[in-house]
Amino acid sequence: MMDIARSIYRFLWGHSTFLALYRYDRVQQGAGYIDPVIQCYDGRDPMPDLVTKVLIKQSGNLSYRLLRRRTRQYGGFLLVLIQADVLIAYGWIQSWQPFKREYKWLGREWVCLGPYWTSPDYRGRGLYGRLLQHSIAECFARGWFKAYIWANINNTPSIRGIEKAEFVPVGSYKVSRYLSKLICSVHRIN
Repeated sequence: MMDIARSIYRFLWGHSTFLALYRYDRVQQGAGYIDPVIQCYDGRDPMPDLVTKVLIKQSGNLSYRLLRRRTRQYGGFLLVLIQADVLIAYGWIQSWQPFKREYKWLGREWVCLGPYWTSPDYRGRGLYGRLLQHSIAECFARGWFKAYIWANINNTPSIRGIEKAEFVPVGSYKVSRYLSKLICSVHRIN
């Protein structure tokens, strides 16, 4: 119940996040590579029950439904890594459209990579890097050469994985949103 109240408060009144922002560099990173083990679902594809259950458990029903709606409405993709009927990692490629009000200061016509998740039992095995390389390849195949990815500045493992995949740092930012995201302010912190 507290989570719902906190979510409503944050949505209506406001909150701030601290982000480390990176961008895809076609010259430096190349075209990525397609990992044959990673499955890709778009908004029209039905997802296996295993995937749906884990996504809801990890992000909550509301976040799951929001991400699914974005994939259907704006053409995003879900990348999934399943091993022995266990969902061990996933990542999203999302259209820029849902973020344009909030992140218009970054530019136009970009693709957002993320969020990504790896099961705690499988962390430290390079799965995040595989998903990132596959994400780059999926974007490259579709002619999307402008992509951003960000992580909370305190999420050291994600930042390490992003940097290992050679995304180019843009900077660290405090992004504050107020009144249902009608008002957004951005301050560079480095």
